[in-house]
Amino acid sequence: MPRPPFVRALVTALLCTLAAPPLIGTAAAQKPWERKGVRVKVKIDSSPQNAVIYLDSKEFGPLGYTPLETKLVKGTYKVILELPGYKPLARDITVGRRNDPFIFVMERLPKPAVLDLRVSPADDSAQGAKVTVDNVAVGAIPATVEVAAGRHQVVVTKDGYNTYSEWVDVGEAERRTVVIVMVRLAPKTGTLVVSADVPGVEVYVDGARCDGVPCVMTLPEGPHMVEVRSGTLQPFRQQVTVIAGQQAKVMASLASQIPQTGAIRVHTPGLKGAEVYVDGELKGKAPGEFTGIRPGTHALEVRAPGYKPFEKEIQIRAGDTSYVKVELEKLPEAKPVGLLVVKSTVPLAEVFIDGAAFGQAPVRRELPPGRYIVVVQKSGFPEFKREVMLVQGQTLEVVAEMKAVGRIMVMAPPGAAIILDGQLIARTPMTPTEVPTGEHILDVRHPGFLEFRQAIKVEGGKSANFEIELKPRPTGPSPIQVAKMRRALSSFGEHAIPPGTFTADVGFGFPYFFEGRMTVGAVRFGKMMGLDAGFIFRTFGQANEFLAKTRFTALEAGPIALGADFAIGGGGGPDGRDNFSLEFGFGFTLHFKEIAAFSGRGFLSYYTDRMCWPRKLNGTTYSNVDDLNSSRDVCRAYDGSTNNNVPNTKTVPPSVLDELTHFVSSAGLPADWDPRDHRLSGTRFYLQAALEVTVAQNVGLFLLIEGVPFQHDRAAFMDLWNSAQIRRDPHIYGRAGMTLKF
Repeated sequence: MPRPPFVRALVTALLCTLAAPPLIGTAAAQKPWERKGVRVKVKIDSSPQNAVIYLDSKEFGPLGYTPLETKLVKGTYKVILELPGYKPLARDITVGRRNDPFIFVMERLPKPAVLDLRVSPADDSAQGAKVTVDNVAVGAIPATVEVAAGRHQVVVTKDGYNTYSEWVDVGEAERRTVVIVMVRLAPKTGTLVVSADVPGVEVYVDGARCDGVPCVMTLPEGPHMVEVRSGTLQPFRQQVTVIAGQQAKVMASLASQIPQTGAIRVHTPGLKGAEVYVDGELKGKAPGEFTGIRPGTHALEVRAPGYKPFEKEIQIRAGDTSYVKVELEKLPEAKPVGLLVVKSTVPLAEVFIDGAAFGQAPVRRELPPGRYIVVVQKSGFPEFKREVMLVQGQTLEVVAEMKAVGRIMVMAPPGAAIILDGQLIARTPMTPTEVPTGEHILDVRHPGFLEFRQAIKVEGGKSANFEIELKPRPTGPSPIQVAKMRRALSSFGEHAIPPGTFTADVGFGFPYFFEGRMTVGAVRFGKMMGLDAGFIFRTFGQANEFLAKTRFTALEAGPIALGADFAIGGGGGPDGRDNFSLEFGFGFTLHFKEIAAFSGRGFLSYYTDRMCWPRKLNGTTYSNVDDLNSSRDVCRAYDGSTNNNVPNTKTVPPSVLDELTHFVSSAGLPADWDPRDHRLSGTRFYLQAALEVTVAQNVGLFLLIEGVPFQHDRAAFMDLWNSAQIRRDPHIYGRAGMTLKF
């Protein structure tokens, strides 16, 4: 019977679900190297090897590692190579019937450099500071940052400190240590002046008591709490914001709390219109009554033109009226005067005019026109002094801005500069010196010592002593200078190495197959002359030499050095050989900073060589020394001859006789010369050029060329006498090697 439609749909869906995974798996498994067709042999390689090989896409997984031989179907493929430390490479290849190896050269990724940012062992101000490298935040000090080779900007910031910025150049794979020292920001301060409308108050700022009213204080920028107290009155409190470089003023209003005031009635018999002043403030004209005066002692002054001023202290009681009768004394004659008013920002300050005391400020005096010296003094404050010009009929007001001071005395080595807030105030030994109260930066500087810096606080009217122990300034070259000096050390030039340093050289060449030398700095004479010394060991085959040497720098000016050198020594070898050498030379050296040095030198060399056993040995005469010289054809050439001074042509090969005849003739020796009874001696003049290149702070390489053009042969440098040498003396020699510098 036919199935319902929904049953047919359910069966169809179930069959599709069961068949889908194999189909999908087949499609996914279709990898490039599994294409259908004729396969040919293919080799894939890279430089360097061991790179991972992908075909067409990395999603198919790796094919293998280079070098790889496999078989692929003809066609075009994309080869993808990856190797740690190298840039990924992607290339298209076409596989044909015959294929050459596919070889790919991979490009190395540049190795990153490392910036090691740390705090100074002597100053941890940079601890925890934020760091950015090339405007990218990298954390806080200490930090280690990988960067590309090149130039980078390091910026370090920290609250309360100046921003630190430095450009750093680093090479590939270089590790550079940068020591960070932060400089604290100078405090921003302003001035606060606190006054009150009642006497005898106490002023507190941020809980600290201020001496004197008005109270004048230098405070850091920002909010501060002011409190003014006066006996049983309710304290006055106010928060005030101090702005750097500006003055903030606070007037404490306490008088309104006093419930009663008094009054003064002034009577001037026979005179009307006289001015009445209370505590220097004009109250009105007499006769009259003046109310609203606070209880206490006040200064009453009555003035009228043409009359002497009347002054009197009066006592006012709350609710009472004081009666004062004033009879002004008429001036004998009118004189031209001006009015000089002297005030002070602090109470109880003494006023002096042209040296005369006029009491405490405020002071009002009528004086003849002219110049006056006004001085205002108070203990604990610097003296205020000003020259003024008083004009007839005018009022001149002088306000003495008094700031509290303290005294400091610094004990340090004589001649030290005492600097306060960047200003020189004294040199040691110093006497107690007045300075403004508050916080200051004290610097002590002396040419022979390291600079000392400290924050100090000076309190008004008090003395503070500071005993400073300065650390001696390091003498001698800096570590950078020592490193440069060491790199510039030269073993073959005319620049004597400094005392306390030495060099060791190892060289190979011809005719000296091996040469080793040690040089140590001996003494310096000023800045342009010096002396060093050392020894040389060298071998030219069948003989060795030991020489002592010394070098004297006569002139050192900039990159050029002129000097002379001297060496003496000798040595020997088997079969009776011995030799002695004496050398004296002079030359110049041209330094290319501490990177390289080129030297030119000429020197005289005296030598004397014995190349054969003598006929007499320890008093015994030998008629035939063939056994002693059994390996030496040239020595045996004189044995068994009927004439002892003529070579025996029957005992040696003809080639030896030819070379011997040539040598005797070229050296100018007599025909009857016998090497067993005579030494081979001579003097030759050498020309020498040396190039030294520094490859590290303690390592250098050298190349030396020298020669004796148009001069006679030296027997020790010939195969005839020394089988380790070549046939003829070439007259051109050279050595190359390495120098270690300490």
